[in-house]
Amino acid sequence: MQNSEPPSNLPPSTLWKKSSRCAQNGNCVEVMTRPDHSVILLRNSTKPDIVLKLTLDDYAQLIAAIKQA
Repeated sequence: MQNSEPPSNLPPSTLWKKSSRCAQNGNCVEVMTRPDHSVILLRNSTKPDIVLKLTLDDYAQLIAAIKQA
């Protein structure tokens, strides 16, 4: 897992998808897949400059761990 992609390399905000469980205050998890599907990007909508960049395997492991919690 790699952390914090520089803001200049981030895709436009219109490509980010927000969680369906978004809080009323706009505090949301946003996710997008790079066009080449090489990585998944995750961020908090209130701090969009901080981005987690995960491989597809890392993302699958994260989702599995969340479901077990």
